[in-house]
Amino acid sequence: MYIKIIGSIVLILSAAAVGYLKAEELEVRVRVLKEMKRMITFLQGELRFHRAELSEAFESVSERVDPLFGAFLRQTAKELEKKGSDCFENIWEKQYENLLQAECFRKEDAKLFEMLEGSLGYLDLTMQTESLNLAAMQVEEVIKTAEEQRQTRGKLYRTMGVSIGALVTLLII
Repeated sequence: MYIKIIGSIVLILSAAAVGYLKAEELEVRVRVLKEMKRMITFLQGELRFHRAELSEAFESVSERVDPLFGAFLRQTAKELEKKGSDCFENIWEKQYENLLQAECFRKEDAKLFEMLEGSLGYLDLTMQTESLNLAAMQVEEVIKTAEEQRQTRGKLYRTMGVSIGALVTLLII
């Protein structure tokens, strides 16, 4: 009898934990996207107001953003200083692919990095800052969508986790 009760509690808690973990993934995605927008805004400021070169801007911004993006920018700056701006596209692509593997990015998030890859490093200062402005607006749209998903799907995942645990428990007993 006690074994059934303990097993039922463990089953319900396990299913609930899975639901809460899925909801937490949505929370993390929203936080990462907000930090991405922050990084873009800082880069825009460095280029526009400080008139810094890309490697200098990346290095400066890397100290003010989340460690995940900071490491990405620092490594990109190092590679740029080593190889020069001739192969910026290759350096950027390699570094953002490493970044995309580290967090919960989706395909549409990767497209934001690809857009920046084509516009940074080649265009004049005004065009680079405008490209960053466009990217910031696009990230804002993705953030709105992610927050809506977090609110609706987050509740759904948590409720489904508990409900499925309770249902399976009832079926077993």
